[in-house]
Amino acid sequence: MIAEKRLIVDDLDDKILALLEKRFQITDEIGRTKIMEGIPVQHDLIREKEIVNRLKENYSNLDPEFIENVYALIFSYAIERQVNK
Repeated sequence: MIAEKRLIVDDLDDKILALLEKRFQITDEIGRTKIMEGIPVQHDLIREKEIVNRLKENYSNLDPEFIENVYALIFSYAIERQVNK
């Protein structure tokens, strides 16, 4: 039973990373567009707050601080990728 559950967790981990990879591909495109349009590549604190607030509302079974921490990492990594591409 534990082995079966672990296989499910492994599959979910793969899906999470595949979705993150896709998300970063899109944010990379946004970064390239910003650069072409002369817009500074930096954190958009208003947009980030909107995203986190929406997620905290939609996933109320998760600790809001957890959501904030996960997305702080995601936002920072996306900006780092945009700046270094």
